[in-house]
Amino acid sequence: MASLILSKSLFLFFSFSMICLSFSSPSECSILNYSDDLDKFTSEEELFGVFQVWQRNHERLYETLDEMLKRFEIFKDNVKYIKEKNAKRTSDYDYRLGLNQFSDLTLEEFKESYLIEMDPIVGGNIGEPDSDYRPYATQSLDWRDFGAVTDIKDQKQCDNYGCSGGQAFFAFEYVIKNGGIASEEDYPYEAVNSNCDHQKEKKIALTIDGYGNVTSLSEQSLFCAVSRQPVSVYMYASTEDFQHYAGGLFDASSCTNVEHWNISHAMLIVDMVHMAMVMIIGM
Repeated sequence: MASLILSKSLFLFFSFSMICLSFSSPSECSILNYSDDLDKFTSEEELFGVFQVWQRNHERLYETLDEMLKRFEIFKDNVKYIKEKNAKRTSDYDYRLGLNQFSDLTLEEFKESYLIEMDPIVGGNIGEPDSDYRPYATQSLDWRDFGAVTDIKDQKQCDNYGCSGGQAFFAFEYVIKNGGIASEEDYPYEAVNSNCDHQKEKKIALTIDGYGNVTSLSEQSLFCAVSRQPVSVYMYASTEDFQHYAGGLFDASSCTNVEHWNISHAMLIVDMVHMAMVMIIGM
């Protein structure tokens, strides 16, 4: 049986080579993120070719043939979901799904490895809402143009709770209590559980005076807040749509379902132009 499976895998590998030759340019062989690309492949042999391209792009190696075939079955299910979901888009602004580094994981595996669901913070020393938010006259503002934010980083699961997630509010409290925060150069981020280096954490590069929360469920308050500075937000991300998100305005039904007001992902809004519907956890 194993030899038959291996033979089939070799056949599929050669099919994959033919699939790559069918593209108009070599670069297209590695760009398989959107529905237009995925819809080209209908047979299992073709889809296995896509899977092998995906493996190469994400440097994914499996220890056994059985594990590879198991991951391929999960990959197929995810591709099917991506195709079906993208087929329901009604405009170019609707969010779309695509292949990414999570495409060989089940939703449960994705949540277990990358998300930690936490209850929203209620009460506590989180500051009072700022009633004096006034947006700039312009309706367009991108804080990246002003050097107010760093490049996008993947911090894994680590924050103020070590590698078990965390809350932005507690991080702000730490910065205030510590008298500021060190630069990435002085205290590089490692995403591992370890003891703090108290000598490095006192190399202050930036301080903050305080923080406040945006009025719950008010898009206008959020818009006004972003007009003054980048804003930390949370969302419920434990969904297949978020696992396979590839772009567009994310407005999945789970974002407004009160049963899902637990939070599992932190983000930073930096752009007023593309600011979409975001679920702000009320205080």
